[in-house]
Amino acid sequence: MQKLKRSLLSIRLLNKRSRNMHIVCLLPYLMECYLHIRQAAEKLYIHRNTLIYRLKKIKQDTGYDPQISQDAVSLRLAVWIYRTLR
Repeated sequence: MQKLKRSLLSIRLLNKRSRNMHIVCLLPYLMECYLHIRQAAEKLYIHRNTLIYRLKKIKQDTGYDPQISQDAVSLRLAVWIYRTLR
C-alpha cells in the first residue's frame, strides 16, 4: 500500500509538469502491448528510441521501472486511480 501511495503521488506530481505528462498517456499502451517497446512505439506513433527515453525518464522521476512487470502494474494501477479520482 505504501508503494502504491508513493507511485500515485509521483504521478500526481509529474502530471503537474506538462513536459512529463507522457506518463499518464504512455503506460496504458505499454501495458496493452505486454511491455513490448517496439509494438507500443508503433501504437503511439513515436520512434522506439523516444519511447525508451521516456521510460527512462519515468524511472528517474518515480523510482519505478515501467519495463519491470511488477513496477509497471503498480504504475498502471496508480494511473487508473489517478484518472478515476480526477
